[in-house]
Order: sequence, then structure tokens, then C-alpha cells
Amino acid sequence: MLRSNTLKTKSDFVTNSSSSSFIVAWDKIVETFDDVKKHLTCTDHAKIVLGDILNQEPLVLKEGNFDFDLDPVLKGITNRIVVELKTGTFPEDISWREYDHLVKSGLTTQQASKIVKKERMEKAEQIAINFIKNNIGRVIYFFTYADEDGEISSDMEHGDIFRKLPNICINKH
Repeated sequence: MLRSNTLKTKSDFVTNSSSSSFIVAWDKIVETFDDVKKHLTCTDHAKIVLGDILNQEPLVLKEGNFDFDLDPVLKGITNRIVVELKTGTFPEDISWREYDHLVKSGLTTQQASKIVKKERMEKAEQIAINFIKNNIGRVIYFFTYADEDGEISSDMEHGDIFRKLPNICINKH
């Protein structure tokens, strides 16, 4: 019996796309191109960021009593940041390492998953609260850029374009 050693080729769309989201604290409500350009070095990036800013409602972190449990606006901002953090991996995120460790220590995958989800939620809440506390008086905007959207967007995803501003990057690879 002869066997055919043919190579199978996938003929439909294949992707290895990634994206990153950014939560960025600006010094004021952004209204003009110059407001953006002073923080971003690339003009093309600044044009895209300005367009994204003009399509969203700014979240203003007003000075005052920052009681995260009682202030509904502040709680809403915190929850919005937490939701965004949970969509990918974020700074200090140890979920996969922790999960593997818990399973190797004898927990079931369900038990390990429950523990990791709880720890990620707590860590995301703490990161959100610290970000807000560290940026009182600033304005928060959200951005997402993906490499599948072309060269400029890919550069924005991977290029640390918000390095001049306080920000959190969430990787979605």
C-alpha cells in the first residue's frame, strides 16, 4: 500500500493578530490637535488619537473626596477601568503562572480558575484605584489599536506611543 505524503495547505484566512488597549490620563480635556501633539511624537499617531478622543466622553477625575465605595461616579470609572483590564493581560498580571502553580499543587482546574479569577479581579481593582488616585485632576481616555488594522495601527499598538503620559497598557495577544 502506497501512502501519499501530500502537504495540506490552509487556503482560507489565517491570522495571528493582536491588539492593545490603553487607559491614558491627560492633563486636561483634549480639544485640539495641539493638545495631542505635545504628548505624541508622530503626527500620524496624533491625528488618529485625536479622532479617537473626539469620539468618546472624557472621564474627569475631579479633586475632592475619593471614597471609592460611596461615590457612584468614581465607582463607575473604577469599574470601567477594571472591565478593560480584564480583557487582556495587564501590569502585574500573574494569572497563568498562578493557575499552573495551583493545578500542580493539587487543585482541580475549576478550583484554580476560580481562585485566579478572584485574584485578577482584586488586582485589577487595586490597579484601577491606584491609577485614579495618582491622576486626580486629570482626564482619562481609552484607546485600542490592533496590528491587523495596518502598519500605523500596528506601530501604535507596539510603539509605546503614550509614554509621555500616565497610562496602563492591556495586551490582548
